[in-house]
Amino acid sequence: MLANEMRRSQPHEVPTRGARAGTPQDRDESTSARTVHRLRRIRQVSVQAITEIDQALRHRAS
Repeated sequence: MLANEMRRSQPHEVPTRGARAGTPQDRDESTSARTVHRLRRIRQVSVQAITEIDQALRHRAS
């Protein structure tokens, strides 16, 4: 999933496939929810990576 996000040249653009009908406000809220979800996922992956790096460094220092 992260690789797909990194491949996109314009990560702020939402694909039209599966776009929902509704008022512009509804679409903005949907986009905002997706953005929040994506940022939470990136944060989660980052925290996991940092934890693994810390563990590897501690193991190497031992």
